[in-house]
Amino acid sequence: MVPMRTFLWVVSVSLAFAGFAGCLGGSEGADATAKAPVNEALNPKLSGKELEQEIARTLQITAASEVAAPTWTVGEYWSFHVMFGGQFGEGEFTFDAVVYEETGSEYLLGTEAQGVARFEAMMDIPLLGAFQKGNLDTTNGGEPIKLYDWPLTDGKSWQGAFDTNFDGTPEPYTFHAAFESAIATPAGELPGFTIHGIDDNGDVLFSWDYVPALHFANHIWFYNPDNLEEFNLHLMVMDHGFDWDGTLFVYEATELVVREAMVGPPLIPGFHYTGALPPAETFHVADGFTSVSGFLISFACPGAQETLVVSPGGKTYEARSLSLPRPDARRPCEETGMSAFTEVHAPPEPGTWAILYGHAALISGVFAYLWGLKETKIEMGDMAAKA
Repeated sequence: MVPMRTFLWVVSVSLAFAGFAGCLGGSEGADATAKAPVNEALNPKLSGKELEQEIARTLQITAASEVAAPTWTVGEYWSFHVMFGGQFGEGEFTFDAVVYEETGSEYLLGTEAQGVARFEAMMDIPLLGAFQKGNLDTTNGGEPIKLYDWPLTDGKSWQGAFDTNFDGTPEPYTFHAAFESAIATPAGELPGFTIHGIDDNGDVLFSWDYVPALHFANHIWFYNPDNLEEFNLHLMVMDHGFDWDGTLFVYEATELVVREAMVGPPLIPGFHYTGALPPAETFHVADGFTSVSGFLISFACPGAQETLVVSPGGKTYEARSLSLPRPDARRPCEETGMSAFTEVHAPPEPGTWAILYGHAALISGVFAYLWGLKETKIEMGDMAAKA
């Protein structure tokens, strides 16, 4: 059985995450190949003379080496290029992950990309937020995750969990590190380690590589579980430096609404059917938020379904799906119009909001996720100079 938020994950990553990046100038048309090579047209590079010694040390690494955890500094950054493929369609965008604060026990990372920062606050992706000093442990979907077991050595394995469905229920994985003598990086080919996340069936569902000179994951792949030869999501470091200057955005998210329901005869496999749609209801938005943000998804097969959110001032946000029937008991409706997705990024009107559902379909689904977000802007030039 696929958890309900699997549906959110597939739709929101392909539409919402890409949509958030669209306002940053993201472009369409990424190739959906299993191991995407470095795209030279994107001008990958490394910044600053500080990296010369790191690269020289990295070139000395062999299969017999033990590699310790890196030390990060305020102002250190990684520019990521993100590509979608497989189940997530096609698209691409970029964002920077920047160390903006160092505490006694943690490094804190933010980004200049407001949409990605909002997504991180709502969904908790393991590329931004808090990382523990000494081991880079972080969180994913609100749950702790151990991406590395230091020191890294060739053939080392460790047990962990990863919330691949973002539903609050991490699944067990075996993580396995293997030495690679030549990993493509913005500085050319360098030695490092490829780490695979292996599920209980022995399938590699996600991988990343670690090159010591970069201090972070260099490539990250999430594979299509229905076709492990292609990726759903690929992230690649295009630049790494130590003197990031500009404005970062960090958001604090307060959950307002989580509603997940799928009703009707269980003709479409892979979903949990709840028996009834939730009733109309209200929720309260307090003062102090920067926005009310999230996702609305409706599903109808065949027929129509609508999910509607109404602010205290009468502004409406809706996701409406409409699909035609087809003479196939296994697939009773046309795929066109079967699901509808709406990204909500609304002014934070304080007071009572309403959420309503209506359906006239054989199978109906409603998925509503809303958070109150508080925005913090961080000017990095001054902070990096003081660090």
